[in-house]
Amino acid sequence: MFEVTPTDQYVLVKVTVEKLDAKVAATFKDDFTKIIDDHNRFVILDLCGVDFIDSSGLAAVVYCFKLTGIKDELAICASNERVLHLFKLTRLHDMINIYGSVDEAIAALK
Repeated sequence: MFEVTPTDQYVLVKVTVEKLDAKVAATFKDDFTKIIDDHNRFVILDLCGVDFIDSSGLAAVVYCFKLTGIKDELAICASNERVLHLFKLTRLHDMINIYGSVDEAIAALK
């Protein structure tokens, strides 16, 4: 479900499923928790390959936000218009730093 790439500054967590929905939300949260436990640093959650998120998937993303401490310790990358619209509709983009690409998120760290 994830490809994890740790660096000195951050850990890049690339989501490898196209749909973040009720079928995968529980596993998503469990796996993300393990990643946070293993890597205590800023997280870039790459959702650029995700083209659909339902309410369970959105709840899983909010869980990630809460788990990282809500202190600018999480950035989300999303390039799909439908996913970005969902973040704007739910005002999640007001709480979490959301970027159009991983490169934008990395640049914002510097």
